Amino acid sequence: MSDPCSLVSGNPIGIVDLGLVREVRALGHEDIAIVIAPTSPACMSLPIIAALATTAVESALGAGTAHVEIDHDFVWTSDAMSPAARKAKRERELEKVAALNITRPL
Repeated sequence: MSDPCSLVSGNPIGIVDLGLVREVRALGHEDIAIVIAPTSPACMSLPIIAALATTAVESALGAGTAHVEIDHDFVWTSDAMSPAARKAKRERELEKVAALNITRPL
């Protein structure tokens, strides 16, 4: 599932590739805990991300419950992104700059 803010900005990145999923662990026989971190302490999308993650994991499990925990102590930087996501983001940014067709004066 993509991060809502990345969708709005036109650079869709999955929450795993973005580095928001910090941990996944089994809780008993069928339940799963998912620890996610916000990209910013002021993240307004965190409730949406948590709900979407819960739904996605519970759908994949077919049974059991997903419990989302928020890691407010983790300080997110772009270093948390997967190398492939960083590369794709950079390529999209360069495409947007190129589309502006700005040339430097001589």
